[in-house]
Amino acid sequence: MTALCEPGAVTDLTRACFAESTTIGVRWTAYQCHRLPREMVTLQTALGPLAFKVSRLDGRVVTVTPEFEEVKQIARNNRLAVRDVLEQARAEGRRLMS
Repeated sequence: MTALCEPGAVTDLTRACFAESTTIGVRWTAYQCHRLPREMVTLQTALGPLAFKVSRLDGRVVTVTPEFEEVKQIARNNRLAVRDVLEQARAEGRRLMS
């Protein structure tokens, strides 16, 4: 089993592993994470206004990701497949941010 937690929660997570599983040992390692700078933007799409997370590398847009909860709501409201709405939103977001 692998579990991730904040450094300050290692003791609590270790205790939970001992209490809730059959393990008699826990190994832990500190990891570092580098994240791209990101911003939230609302773009006008054919589906209506939609929030996107935009991340950049050296100032260049590398990802444009629609907010999934909004995608689900649009799909539900329009009786569309979430997958189809997500694909359309991603394509429009990339086009609008390029």
